[in-house]
Amino acid sequence: MEFKCAERAENASKKLEEAVSQLNEENYRLQRRDAEIIRFVLVFSLEKREYVEWKAFRSV
Repeated sequence: MEFKCAERAENASKKLEEAVSQLNEENYRLQRRDAEIIRFVLVFSLEKREYVEWKAFRSV
């Protein structure tokens, strides 16, 4: 799970893609070889004070 914070709502998509790339680059799967890993990203907007973007995906 990865959390990102965007100062402005229009930056949320950029932060989402940044977090997805970061999770794909890190090799978290080494921690549990016997389980399927589902990764999840949340982006919080400081401007709107709410989560504005999210994405769930399976390990690469």
